[in-house]
Amino acid sequence: MTSTPRTEWRDHFQRDAELRIRGARAALVAAVRRGELVKVGRGTYAPPVDSILPEQERTLQRYLVRMHAAQVVQPTPPIFSHRSAAMAWGLPAVEPLPPLLHVASGAAAGGRSTKQFTRHGTDPGEVSVIDGLHVTSLQRTVIDVARTASFREAVCVADAALSGARDAAGAVTRNPLSKAELFEELVSAGRGRGVAQARAVVDFADGASGSPGESCSRVGMHLLHLPPPILQQPFFDRHGLIGYTDFWWKHHRLMGEFDGASKYTNPVYLRGRSPARALADEKKREDRLRASGRGMSRWGWAVAMSLPTLRAHLVAAGLR
Repeated sequence: MTSTPRTEWRDHFQRDAELRIRGARAALVAAVRRGELVKVGRGTYAPPVDSILPEQERTLQRYLVRMHAAQVVQPTPPIFSHRSAAMAWGLPAVEPLPPLLHVASGAAAGGRSTKQFTRHGTDPGEVSVIDGLHVTSLQRTVIDVARTASFREAVCVADAALSGARDAAGAVTRNPLSKAELFEELVSAGRGRGVAQARAVVDFADGASGSPGESCSRVGMHLLHLPPPILQQPFFDRHGLIGYTDFWWKHHRLMGEFDGASKYTNPVYLRGRSPARALADEKKREDRLRASGRGMSRWGWAVAMSLPTLRAHLVAAGLR
């Protein structure tokens, strides 16, 4: 079993059954009425997720709170798997999260699900501990998602796992996997359901994809049979390196950029800059790129998540 540094989170939860014994349930009810605590599981309460967070981040944090709450009440720590484990590993979610928590219950226990858990009757393999949560290994998690999620969701997860992760200071928070590790995990998976799709996901995955929006865009281009782009192509002018473009189609002399809001809000992308400074830097970078005489096309989530819209957008930019 591998482990990552743990923060203390158990004290954040209050259980109705324990408070009844101590005669403190009235205080719990009052805290709920004041909005200081919310119900996060059967008979389990915790402080609400910070409302200042962006909506998507709040959704992810609420899901993690549900996982922690489930661990608090279970006599034996559940081993989270599939997309639930992906959340614990900090891998992206671009489609709605599953309503139930996914756990690997082992072949002997079977795969019977409950109102809280989707149970997978498979051996979880190596178990990691992340912030107190027991989860399947990173490579096993990626393959489980690749076998069961949509191709788009699976590629986003696999790309992120191959890229690794860093914090705002540049320190590594999740080491990158290699394709060899993913293919090794695929061999262990045998010939079960979803293995063929998982192999296609690993073949297509690319750690050079810099964000979930880029991964979704790349999947769309693939499904639309558009020319595959070069990722993270460097460009220079007389002043030196301008930067790296998300996509480059050499034969069309066309650069492509996914322009998500996180570029101007996420501390990892800001690298100590203010959002206004990041926006000004991006404008200067784009001006230099356009001055090179190459075409430039930008798009956001609404285009990336719609195949017809993505096709129309890129064809209008000159891609055939």
